[in-house]
Amino acid sequence: MTQYYSMKEVTQITGITKRTLHYYDEIGLLSPSHRAENQYRMYSQQDLIELQKILFLKGLGVPLKNIEEMMKLEDEKLREALTSYQGELLAKIEKLQKLNRHLTEFLEGEALINLDIFNQPLQDQYAKEAEIKYGETPAYQSYQARTASQSNEDFKEVQHRMDAVFEKFNTLAEQQAPLNETQSIVVEWKKVMRENADFSDEVLVMIAQGYEQNPRFKDYFKKFGNSNLPSYIAKHVTHHLE
Repeated sequence: MTQYYSMKEVTQITGITKRTLHYYDEIGLLSPSHRAENQYRMYSQQDLIELQKILFLKGLGVPLKNIEEMMKLEDEKLREALTSYQGELLAKIEKLQKLNRHLTEFLEGEALINLDIFNQPLQDQYAKEAEIKYGETPAYQSYQARTASQSNEDFKEVQHRMDAVFEKFNTLAEQQAPLNETQSIVVEWKKVMRENADFSDEVLVMIAQGYEQNPRFKDYFKKFGNSNLPSYIAKHVTHHLE
């Protein structure tokens, strides 16, 4: 005797909703094999197997219009048809893993701006923005020439020296050092900045003011634990270089 399952039982077994089963029936994707005397939909074991295949294909991201055609394929042909979906699935898994890493870093206190949400490192984002804004200027062209041969280690070393300068700025800011006591640190900052490009004093002032005005720069400075640091640097660089 054939075993049939009511719609309620199918929803309990599979976890999908009655509404979804109604919809699959309406579009002809999965119609129940039997109707009870009261016209209730009744599903056979074979119907459940077909539903399992539908849910499998849907989970892979196959559009419903394609699922109907794939349902007609034997397993070997179906395997051939699904080969391309494995690559897409692996890409989705990698994307989700990356998103989970970002979430973990954010929950552990990392600033959102420091996460490579745009699919490229923050430094590369800044570089692209600089190219768009200053690509035709001599300063940017010298920057390109000097950094073209830099290795990742070279870049990290420059960044390390820059962070050391920012730490000194931070100490002075916490001490509320006045303008007449910060010329030497501004000169040191200028020296590190000019290792990458022939920045004029005017451009350096614009960069320092960007620390204060650009929200992403302000987020970068949060790691120094002083929300006033960008404004302090901008004020003192402007005073000594303008």
